[in-house]
Order: sequence, then structure tokens, then C-alpha cells
Amino acid sequence: MIDFTETAQFDELQKELVDRFGDIPLQAVNALRYYRLRLLTKQTGLESLKMKKSDIIFEFHTKRMPSRQKLTLLVEKFKYPVKIDATKNFKVIFQTETGQNNDKEFLMGKALEMITYWHEVY
Repeated sequence: MIDFTETAQFDELQKELVDRFGDIPLQAVNALRYYRLRLLTKQTGLESLKMKKSDIIFEFHTKRMPSRQKLTLLVEKFKYPVKIDATKNFKVIFQTETGQNNDKEFLMGKALEMITYWHEVY
């Protein structure tokens, strides 16, 4: 999975695992999500994508800043409160406090949805 270069490869692997073993354990699903997140983070030029408590943090290197228009699309698509932190790199922090704030599954799923959308507009 570390060497995957396209998200379709994750879909193919998951389909193959289901065909071979039936329902795959949550840990395997999370591993697929994690590596998909890593690939999309790399492909979109983000410095990092983090999930802390109920926050999803997009971190941009100061030399690879996104356009205001693209950031606006991202913020408008996901209706969460947003904080900006520019102390080191430029960070956009989505505060997902939805009552599921300690649910790692929710955060990982939402982060994957957000980075997939960012990949489309990037």
C-alpha cells in the first residue's frame, strides 16, 4: 500500500480482500483509509493532514499556499467552524464538534471525505 500511486488501487485491494475473506476487520479498513489519506495528502501538496480530538487540520507549507478561491470552496463545502493558524506553516483547522468528536472512525471518514474533495479542486 505504501507504493500505491492512485486511489483506485485501494478500491481494488479492498474488493479483493472482501472477495477472498468476506467482511474485513475494522483494523484493515482503517489501514486502507490511513494509506489513502497519506497518498492524497502527498498528491495535493499538503505539508500534513492531522486529526486531533475533534479537529481536522490541513497544514500547508508557506511555499505551496493554496489560492483563496480553492480554500473558500473547501470551507463552504464542509460547514464546520474554521480556525486559521499561521504561526509556523499555514493551517486550516476544521472543528467538527458534532457529538461524535471522540469517534476516530468518524474523524477518519470525514478527513478522507475532505481530502478527496480537496484533491478534486486542487
